[in-house]
Amino acid sequence: MKLNFKDFFILVIILITLIIGISSSNKDYTPSIIPSSEQDIINNCNNIFDIEQKSLCWRDNIQTFYNYTEIDGIYNFNELKTYGGDCSEWSSLYQRLANIDKIQNEIIVEKSLDNWTTRHIFLIIYNNETECKLNQLEVQCYPKN
Repeated sequence: MKLNFKDFFILVIILITLIIGISSSNKDYTPSIIPSSEQDIINNCNNIFDIEQKSLCWRDNIQTFYNYTEIDGIYNFNELKTYGGDCSEWSSLYQRLANIDKIQNEIIVEKSLDNWTTRHIFLIIYNNETECKLNQLEVQCYPKN
């Protein structure tokens, strides 16, 4: 089968679109300076309006100081940054970030318990278009039906 110029041009446009889509979905939002407050994370992700990209930005900021530690009673950002935390503390941080940012992005926030046996907690945030599960350093987003 021989491609004419028009078919070749369309194929090139499709390939470019796929490459741009893949590279933009895997954007690295890691800050050059480790955030020193929740407000720093909000500021680092301030110009992102897509809920999936916003979630990835939060994750990349948190990843700079993330430390999983089974510990109870970590309530503020500095303690979490210094001592680490378990799934409950990390989901609480995501929840605070989402609550600060929810007016701008019309985000709805729900904390979820994986099951009563493992007592694993993660955060679900969503808007009209997208639903994201934020589970420590794992972000999974899906189009909302």
